[in-house]
Amino acid sequence: MISIRFQDTDLSVFETTIRFVGGFLSCYALTGDTVFRDKAAEVADALLPAFDTPTGIPYALINPSNKVNRQYHWAGANSILSEVGTLHMEFTYLSEVTGNDIYREKVDRIRDVLHNIQKPDGLYPNYINPRTGLWGQRHTSLGALGDSFYEYLLKAWLVTNNEDEQARIMFDEAMQPALEKMLRTSNSGLSYLAEVKYGRVYEEKMDHLSCFAGGMFALASTTLQNTLSDRYMDVAKKLTHTCHEAYDRADTKLSPEAFRFSGAAEARAMKSNEKMYLLRPETFESYFILWRLTKDQKYRDWGWEAVQYLYLLFSDDSLLPLDEWVFNTEAHPFPIKDKNPLYRAASKPAVVIHEDNTL
Repeated sequence: MISIRFQDTDLSVFETTIRFVGGFLSCYALTGDTVFRDKAAEVADALLPAFDTPTGIPYALINPSNKVNRQYHWAGANSILSEVGTLHMEFTYLSEVTGNDIYREKVDRIRDVLHNIQKPDGLYPNYINPRTGLWGQRHTSLGALGDSFYEYLLKAWLVTNNEDEQARIMFDEAMQPALEKMLRTSNSGLSYLAEVKYGRVYEEKMDHLSCFAGGMFALASTTLQNTLSDRYMDVAKKLTHTCHEAYDRADTKLSPEAFRFSGAAEARAMKSNEKMYLLRPETFESYFILWRLTKDQKYRDWGWEAVQYLYLLFSDDSLLPLDEWVFNTEAHPFPIKDKNPLYRAASKPAVVIHEDNTL
């Protein structure tokens, strides 16, 4: 029996969800062992007090022992877009497999706030105040602080077998201004995602975290079936090429945490705090998705350059096929509703009608 003991310390709502709740839920989908489902619910329950705000947007941190919430000191009164927007897959699926709607209700409320709030220039800033529901700094990024919010809009639509129409609408509406404002081309022709503040690019750099976007746009190209499909695949290939260049141009052949595009230096780190490799999986996810969708051998070749073996990249397509599974932001596989028998939704309780016609 798995025993979970919560220490008298702060937990990140975001990190705990994507790693522990997501990990338990994937184990439940793959094995059917209800202990994993129950432990996912136990962890999620410990996080629920963080959602008790006027807007329903959770605080970043919660101490499960005393139920005290707080924000990161560097974010002021704000929560982070990528964190509050990257809970939907896990909490919605947890409601599906337990039959308890409380988890879905929590993330649906967050989604409604983000859907209805006015977006400056159509963009989602990285900071939002959970008490007022107002944006913080007008800083927008598909890298750090923003990244997986956009990833989950698409993946929430995919994992529900296209039922989550709100997620699809928000993704479509977000991508056009994001590409218009953030997608840049360097002097040598490399495409990259810059960061925007108050509607203008303020740094010609791309985070390694942004390298998930190659895979995201490739999935969008092959699943959304609209007039942007060719555009999305073109962007996917170009961004993934740039991320590969960031690996290839480094002396160690490992991508830095961030890379810049200014003067003669392109796709290279320029500052000391960028010259590090933190085992980021984003580029490899893009290699994997583009290999599965295009069968272009270079994506496997690029993966082989980086490490001696990436299992899924070199496996047969029948192992975790993309039309039956969606990976959460920590690469835990989630089954797609009505397409994968391992979805394991809880049975709905029968409605009993009594003799007096009451329910």
